[in-house]
Amino acid sequence: MAKRRARNDDDIPKLNREQSREQLAFLVGFLKPYRWKIAFALLILIVSSAVSLAFPALIGKLIDVVLNEAASPYSLGTISGVLVAVLVVQSVTRFFTSMTLASITENTLAQLRTTLFDRIIRLPMAFFGERRVGELSSRMSSDLALIQETFTFTFLELLRQSVFFVGSVILIAGRSLRLTGMILLVVPVLVVVALLFARYIRKYSRDAQDALADASTIVEETLQGIAGVKSFVNEHYESKRYGSAILRGVAIALKGAKVRSAFVSFIIFALFSGIAGVIWYGGSLVRSGEMTMGDLTSFIIYTTFVGGALGSFAELFGQIQRTLGASVRVREILTETPEELGNERGSLKIGSTSRFQSVEFANVVFHYPGRKDIAALNDVSFHIEAGKRVAFVGESGAGKSTTAALIQRFYDIDAGEIRFDGVPANQLSLGAVRESVGIVPQDIVLFGGTIADNIRS
Repeated sequence: MAKRRARNDDDIPKLNREQSREQLAFLVGFLKPYRWKIAFALLILIVSSAVSLAFPALIGKLIDVVLNEAASPYSLGTISGVLVAVLVVQSVTRFFTSMTLASITENTLAQLRTTLFDRIIRLPMAFFGERRVGELSSRMSSDLALIQETFTFTFLELLRQSVFFVGSVILIAGRSLRLTGMILLVVPVLVVVALLFARYIRKYSRDAQDALADASTIVEETLQGIAGVKSFVNEHYESKRYGSAILRGVAIALKGAKVRSAFVSFIIFALFSGIAGVIWYGGSLVRSGEMTMGDLTSFIIYTTFVGGALGSFAELFGQIQRTLGASVRVREILTETPEELGNERGSLKIGSTSRFQSVEFANVVFHYPGRKDIAALNDVSFHIEAGKRVAFVGESGAGKSTTAALIQRFYDIDAGEIRFDGVPANQLSLGAVRESVGIVPQDIVLFGGTIADNIRS
């Protein structure tokens, strides 16, 4: 049998800028059928986020009116009414934008899931010999779940926070260039620190994802071979093996949590320190009459918008990088060459004269793809005529199952020739060959559903 490919750190995709762009283009390709809906939803999102930027300014005006209504050209009721209208517009547009993008995402992911599953089941047996079932299940579950989360939340939040950041910087600059200068002096430091933290956060998150996939693989393998586990009284061993995999995942997750917690603590410290500095310096400007209390309040709220956006960028970009890394494995499967069955299933009916009557092996040599150093079959020849009963007898590993697999053309042989009714197998379609072969497997596998469903399948 072929060696199962073990997951290790070398399997973790590390993308450069060009590869990241390629993977992003790959994912965006599934969104093309909905591009006009996406454009409309994003336009509404930008307008909604821009409207939200009016909230701090209105709060500032409200405070100025409360402190000195006579000096303000607006009444308390007018500003309150506009404030409520802004909140209503923001809430309604955000709801419809989120629902539209969620609908697009769910349909896109459904298409991606079905495309991926369809491709997996059409791949040759050599592909499955090199990969574990749990690994493929992880591609279908955890990797696609990560892509779904990014499509549903991350891109949306990244755009919203970008609008908040740019808009807030412009608005605070219009209120006080000196206070804005204080804020912008801190921004480069925050960006550098955020990038450093993001690198470690991305690494630990990726490692945790792979550790979870390893644990899932153990579950898949154990449950598939549960009869063997019980026969050899291996319950304790499998339980310990799964527990060790889970503990490795926990250890990695805790390291990642430590880095994330340190990053959040730093951002909170920097944010509140910045706010304290703004209040201290802004208070002196209010006292000297260069700013009103409302302007200072608006400035502080805009500053929190800037700090919040900066704090979220690292995590959002890290999430996108994790998604691009996950999409590498998905794309690897989609770029694999599937088997060409030739004819559709069911084209050969029972009793049809088109079914093959004889099979012949002529000097067949075969090596499993993962074991090219050892021949599973070496110069094997036989001819089975129609109506004959032939038994293959031999010790384990002699090639009985391999012969049955080659009759079904699960693998391509290395030398020699297999013929059906005298016609070389490579001149026949896979569908025609496999529909002519009836198999009663040693280990029966029942699929979900009724007995009738299993018979029909």
